[in-house]
Amino acid sequence: MRIERASALHAPAIGAIYDAAARATPATFDLEGHPPQWWVQVIATDAYPVLVAIGDDGDVVGFARASEHKVKPAYGTTCETSVYVAEHARGQGIGRVLYGVLLDQLDATAGLLLAVAGITLPNPPSIALHESCGFSHVGTFHNVGLKFDERWDVAWYERPLGLCSTCAHQRLIRSGRGSAFSMCLRHRTDPAYPKYPRLPVTACAGHEPQCEGGVSRTR
Repeated sequence: MRIERASALHAPAIGAIYDAAARATPATFDLEGHPPQWWVQVIATDAYPVLVAIGDDGDVVGFARASEHKVKPAYGTTCETSVYVAEHARGQGIGRVLYGVLLDQLDATAGLLLAVAGITLPNPPSIALHESCGFSHVGTFHNVGLKFDERWDVAWYERPLGLCSTCAHQRLIRSGRGSAFSMCLRHRTDPAYPKYPRLPVTACAGHEPQCEGGVSRTR
């Protein structure tokens, strides 16, 4: 298997994978997929990465992408991420590899500070995937979607982007009010490091990678 940037040639396969998920699962609240030309335009726009996993037989077995979170300009530092794997290829770690490469690219993208992802509940495999990639749960919308004549809850996860997201000194800190936020322990305790560095951090003498397969371990 190999991971590569999506091209227009991959659009029909991407569309088929997404259409299957839309019609058969609550993973997306679309009721059906988009035509291949829609995906061609998304790929051609090149505003955010779209990646595909190519199996040994040359077929597309999954894709991952980042997209705009909200249209208001101040949200421009945040992107939304998703990953879909063909039904016959699930359970092989393909989603983990795709997400790892996608997050590596987002970490290196100037101007992006945060990745967010919504997970329709229940979905233990997706929760495990996101937590293994450094995402943390920030809240849940209840009864936010109606599909297959059922109401669905959606849990929202976030992951800081940039150099700090893969640092061994980065930890999830819980405040006295019960909220959680990600913070570098060196910036918290060492006066040599600014407490509130300018984000995204692109260079740090104290950076120590904490990586497995290209993404940070669960914090």
